Amino acid sequence: MIYESIKKQEDPMKFILFVGGQNKVLFFLALAIFLLFALVGLFLKNRARKNPSDHFTQLEDQFERIRRQDVGPESLTEILDLVKHYVEADGYYLYLPDENTGQYKLECVLNKEEKIKGPLKVGYSRMLPYGRQDYDPPFVLPVENFVAPSLIKENRNYIIHVSLGDSIGILRVLKPYKHHAFQEPSFQSMTEKLGEVLSELSHKQDLLISKSDMDEPNQNPVFTHDSNENCMQLIKLSSESDAVIYCSITNHYCEHTWLTGFNPQTESQLVKIENLTVIIDSLADVDVRLVDLKSNNFHQIPSCLRISYSTYVFVRSEFGILVLCYEDSLKNPDLQEYRLKFLKLLTMKLSEGTGTYKRITEKQNYFRQLMEIVRLMDDISPQTVGYSELMSGYTEMLCKEINVDSKTAVKYGRAAALSNIGLVALPEDLWNKEGVYSLKEYQSMQNHVLYGAQIIETLLSDEIMEQCIRYHHEQPDGKGYPEGLHGEDIPEGARILRVVQYYISLFKGRIYRKPLTFERIIQELKKQGGSGIDSVFAKALLYWLEKKQSNPLYKGRPLGSCYEIRCVSERICKDCPAYKRTDQFCWEFEINNCEAHGNSCSTCSVYTEYQYRNDKNVKKVVVEK
Repeated sequence: MIYESIKKQEDPMKFILFVGGQNKVLFFLALAIFLLFALVGLFLKNRARKNPSDHFTQLEDQFERIRRQDVGPESLTEILDLVKHYVEADGYYLYLPDENTGQYKLECVLNKEEKIKGPLKVGYSRMLPYGRQDYDPPFVLPVENFVAPSLIKENRNYIIHVSLGDSIGILRVLKPYKHHAFQEPSFQSMTEKLGEVLSELSHKQDLLISKSDMDEPNQNPVFTHDSNENCMQLIKLSSESDAVIYCSITNHYCEHTWLTGFNPQTESQLVKIENLTVIIDSLADVDVRLVDLKSNNFHQIPSCLRISYSTYVFVRSEFGILVLCYEDSLKNPDLQEYRLKFLKLLTMKLSEGTGTYKRITEKQNYFRQLMEIVRLMDDISPQTVGYSELMSGYTEMLCKEINVDSKTAVKYGRAAALSNIGLVALPEDLWNKEGVYSLKEYQSMQNHVLYGAQIIETLLSDEIMEQCIRYHHEQPDGKGYPEGLHGEDIPEGARILRVVQYYISLFKGRIYRKPLTFERIIQELKKQGGSGIDSVFAKALLYWLEKKQSNPLYKGRPLGSCYEIRCVSERICKDCPAYKRTDQFCWEFEINNCEAHGNSCSTCSVYTEYQYRNDKNVKKVVVEK
């Protein structure tokens, strides 16, 4: 009878309690055995997972493998993965010396693995999952930051900072579960061995650039003082081509020819081809034509090109013919409208001084055409609709608030509108990516400020605008890019653009992150002042918002409509029932067009600001004047 009752007990603890009711001695004996097995299992599991000697042997094996064979960039990730076994933490960051700047540059990131349900959310820098964006790893560390192993605190986060040897590297560990893990002998031995591994890697010169990476096109082009060379580099970047030919045409005659991306032998052979007439005749009256191995006229391509390139895109502009050469076939041979406009704009610049250009001098307004390009780019995603106008409008407003002279304010406003023009030189699937960037993608994205600055220098020759765009991702705490400038070393215009861009990113959201409520936006602006953004300009923006909110004209109604506050184009707003309606709030309509500009009513800044100002239960943030 007792046995049959016991068999029905599915829960082990219920079984123990049942037996205990029959015999107290048997109960305590069973409980002791149960606890003993649990402790042994936990011990064995922990030992298997964290035995330092086993993982140190792995590091020794890794070191020996590096001695025997060439390795690629993936070795850095493998090494950081070994570090995880010596100290559990939220993130691991490896910095290596940069010969060009003399600083230490972030080269590898390994974050704690997390089980994330639903779409992946990421923080402002897109290097950490959303919710941990209170720490953005600095992209560079100065030489004076090279200190003995220590526990430091940055933005309320504890970080283990370890030197790996003179001119070898720096290891940083974010939020270690054991703050003093760096003092343990096993951890110290591991970092010593890690320094040896990195030193060995650096001598092999295979640390960051594998052979495949060296052969990849469009990697870190070198810009010069020659405007024509820079135009050709920008064409090569924005078209993602391997080589480029441009012929300036006058009366069906190739007046000038520019080449880039070819090896010296091919280039010398191309120069000898008289007038390159085959290239001119191949396009006829078509604006864009693809020629590849399957095309009937592929054999007409000069043999010196056919040896190395299998695909060609011919682009006819009003000034000449552009030939984009690709080693491999194209997955998507269609050029986006904004890229095509940009390529033709660069051919206009190349044709300056030629007979063709002199006939079309009225089209030399490069700024106007660049604005057309960025608007087309803005319209690609609902989250970026109106972005350029927003940047320009808020920048000019902030300039007025802090009394910047009118001529300089205009330049700052124009630079703000074109702040993302450098994205035209990067793949669209990179800057429209959803989710966290890999380190390589993050580094590629950082190039958009360099490309943007070069576009301004090449086409507009405006130093103030060029400086604004080059440095608008720098931060007062030195954790920005491209140079890690501090405080007032960052040009004034760039600091203003940084504040405006950060504000817009919070209230407009991104393709990978929903907007914040207005209350949270105010809190974030105050929190980031002095570290991520300039505190003086952040306070000026907050003070302007406070003045606007206290204006009696806006009592009981929003500060403006979507097309006013968010700079949503009429193309989108005209299809919305709330467009130019003053008798009803836009969120009160059963149907509206909010999703076309990337928001729902519940997350739209027009609505959340109104709620913030009119809800007595919401605690207001006081702005210091």
